[in-house]
Amino acid sequence: MVEAKGLKVVVIGGGSSYTPELIEGFIVHHDRFPVTDLWLVDIPEGEHKLRIVGQLAQRMVEKNKAFLPQFFAAQTV
Repeated sequence: MVEAKGLKVVVIGGGSSYTPELIEGFIVHHDRFPVTDLWLVDIPEGEHKLRIVGQLAQRMVEKNKAFLPQFFAAQTV
């Protein structure tokens, strides 16, 4: 069996209401989809939603000790 390397994931439109569901998928399937870096990005107009969703995603990640990316960020572009 080939050892999986960590994956870097960028979510374009990270302020979307679908993002928490995506994060949940990363948590549930971390053994097959080993995310090491997670970026949530959105346009400046979506900054407010990105901040809210980003904080929720951060709490989800922190609550689940099995899935802890080395790097997590939420920013506008």
